[in-house]
Amino acid sequence: MKLQSSSFLSGDASREDRVRALLDRNTQTGAYGLRLTPQQAQALVAAQTEALDHTGRLEFGGGVLDRMACAFCTSPYFGPEDWEHALRTLTELFYWFKNETRDRAGDKELLDWMRAAFDGPCHGSLELLAGLDPRELLEEGNG
Repeated sequence: MKLQSSSFLSGDASREDRVRALLDRNTQTGAYGLRLTPQQAQALVAAQTEALDHTGRLEFGGGVLDRMACAFCTSPYFGPEDWEHALRTLTELFYWFKNETRDRAGDKELLDWMRAAFDGPCHGSLELLAGLDPRELLEEGNG
């Protein structure tokens, strides 16, 4: 029997709470010209649920979206026109990377690695970031 991750995604955080948390990040991300509309935030929360379903993951609490926005808003590679798409892609990659590392990398560690790789060797390319092997993160930590 497959559990529907969307029913477990937020623990006590409702869908509206997750949208509100993401919109609250506009205070921080807006300083870099990166703001989400309520419709964009709702679409991202729906995409987060879909990404969890596709990766077979469950997540309790509000999830990673607002932390993702905080971690990436200072990247010089994003502009207002691609912010929503970038957050959607980064969220999908985050859950895929979590599976690939078998959850041995903490959320913050993985976000930091993704950001460093994105701004560094990937030169702002989401496609290059998607092509990286996140297990290298674990090897670097043990090396």
